[in-house]
Amino acid sequence: MKNVIARLFLMLTIITSMCGYLGANQVSAAEGSWLNGWGNRVALTIDQSRIDSSLTNFPVLVSLGKSSGTNGRDLSAIFNQLGNNSQKIALTTSDGTTQCYAEIDKWDSSAQQAVLWVKAPSLSSSANTVLYLYYDRNQADNTAYVGNPDSAAARNVWDNSFKTVLHLGEDASTASGNYKDSSSAAHHASAGSSSAAPVKSSGKIGDSQSFNGSDYIQIPDHNDFSVSTTNQLTVSFWLSPNVQNMANSGYVHFLGKGSSGSYEWAFRIYNANYSDRPQAISMYHWNPSGGLGAGSRWDHSNIPDGSWVYVTGRFGKVDGSSDISLFGNGSRVDTDTYSGYSIKPKNCDAPLNIGTRGNDSYLNGCIDEFRVSSVARSDAWIQASFYSESDDLVDFAMPETR
Repeated sequence: MKNVIARLFLMLTIITSMCGYLGANQVSAAEGSWLNGWGNRVALTIDQSRIDSSLTNFPVLVSLGKSSGTNGRDLSAIFNQLGNNSQKIALTTSDGTTQCYAEIDKWDSSAQQAVLWVKAPSLSSSANTVLYLYYDRNQADNTAYVGNPDSAAARNVWDNSFKTVLHLGEDASTASGNYKDSSSAAHHASAGSSSAAPVKSSGKIGDSQSFNGSDYIQIPDHNDFSVSTTNQLTVSFWLSPNVQNMANSGYVHFLGKGSSGSYEWAFRIYNANYSDRPQAISMYHWNPSGGLGAGSRWDHSNIPDGSWVYVTGRFGKVDGSSDISLFGNGSRVDTDTYSGYSIKPKNCDAPLNIGTRGNDSYLNGCIDEFRVSSVARSDAWIQASFYSESDDLVDFAMPETR
């Protein structure tokens, strides 16, 4: 009998310890004070192992749904609480009260899905970073910190180095400025043709634009898109090429700034049948007159139709040296230098085109989340962007109610 009682006591002790341990884990990410008056919140933990060096003012993707974040958390409670009232939310730093700016890229209450971009003041490479998402239907719309694209709050998500941020989720239209720039630079884009526009399609993040091999999107010429302006430029986007429709051409220049006699830079993709570089993606920087260009190449060789790859090109001076680097899915895959090509960056008058370089060849496929920065983003920034935009950076705790 004594042995039975002893065993029961031991089991009770273990269970009690486990409950205390689990309880500590459940609230460990939610230690900050509560934002005054808000009734519900969720803690977001950003994995420090995905951050190679500390970053500031970084736009974090917060994707909400029935399976959210790296741990697949069911956050349908947010939509059950708010319905279509998308601005009755707030996001804060780890102290629970300091608000962060947030942009609502997409909010679909019927499907219980949302895409938000949140400006995290800092991300640490040595410890996890915690943010909080508050939601409460009894609150007034939080327009000071949360907004739709092209609102003041949304523009504050993107630091001043961003010169265009196109989410590319708009319906097809040839109306001027149809594709909204979320950055403060307000470089809105339009269909390149007055009679045809790309069409909205399912994207890597929310929706994207699908190009049929003849249509494109155009942003008017501006100093912000020329390497010669700051000697630095970073261009990033998600690409889903339809390689079956590229078989009749060796390659296409599917994005860039340039036209005949006014070349600056561009991205190129080779078709699946190209002999020594099938489906490779490359980037080049030319003198305005053309000729040989400094460039880098990603020998991917296998991009199945319908799949997505993350492409980032970095032009100009980095750490005191001039180079041109290409990143594939967040990792640097190739670097070339300007020496040997006599490249002298010049600001030309060609527009910036998405879907073509300058009416010389066109993309079959989709592009999503197109961005240009007037600085050379660090390797750590580019890698963290890949993890974030792949929804592989944030872990969600259980919702709490106060």
